[in-house]
Amino acid sequence: MKRRRPNPWFKRGTVFGHALDVLREAEGPLTAREVTGRMLAAKGVADADQKAVRDLIGALNSSLQNHRGKAVETVGDGMPARWILASR
Repeated sequence: MKRRRPNPWFKRGTVFGHALDVLREAEGPLTAREVTGRMLAAKGVADADQKAVRDLIGALNSSLQNHRGKAVETVGDGMPARWILASR
């Protein structure tokens, strides 16, 4: 079993909530990379380790996929996916 490496900026279970905050304030659809950049900026992280940032992008992407159709939706076709809040 692979051991989970904790994220240095966000506690377990809080990444998706922070992503929703970013998407609420966004003026349009955002990629997972753009959401991650805004999340780190909101935390005041400027000198982020690239490996940790890539890991965070991957975790966020998985979280967005898990909530697709419930809390978030993709817009358009193609890669990378652009995300918005689901319309209720």
